[in-house]
Amino acid sequence: MFDRISQVSAHSSASISPSPAVVHEIRNIPDGAPAPMVILEFAPSAEDLDWIYLTAGMSNLPVPAGDDNHRLELIMYTRHKDEQIVNLLAGLATYPFEHNVRFSAGDTVAGRLNRGVVARSQLTEILLAKPNFDRPEAARISFDDGTHGQILWVLPISTGERTLIIEQGLASFYRAIEDQGVDVADLQRAPLV
Repeated sequence: MFDRISQVSAHSSASISPSPAVVHEIRNIPDGAPAPMVILEFAPSAEDLDWIYLTAGMSNLPVPAGDDNHRLELIMYTRHKDEQIVNLLAGLATYPFEHNVRFSAGDTVAGRLNRGVVARSQLTEILLAKPNFDRPEAARISFDDGTHGQILWVLPISTGERTLIIEQGLASFYRAIEDQGVDVADLQRAPLV
């Protein structure tokens, strides 16, 4: 097997964040999920930037119900450092393999009622989206074995926001965020709906 973790790390250093990453090893990976896997944590490189968390190793296996080229990594931006993000991303990274589902941009993942993605957060659900990188090619990782991986953006959302996306479409949600000036990296933000 190719060393995808170091390839994801090199890609992130060149395309996402020049800051050195703190590496969080994921333990107790369920059977059938890709291993090894880590979460890379990048501190903000400037005061007005966010913390960045990126999976590395999810792309060791193609996502179920897809072809061999449908490999993913997940990225999340947060205003504040939070160890709970590591656990959240680890759970999301193994979810498709445990439940034999395919993750794609625009998908939502139901959370647990009254259990925020981090302590004191009203955001309990997840939206997977195409990342809004300055350079669109940063969302695609080319691996040495000829396969590639896509990076999906993990956006914590509320139950009402998930309902809005399902009933009125993703464009309605994005418009509401834009109109209200919502900082989606603020995990303590009030829900739109």
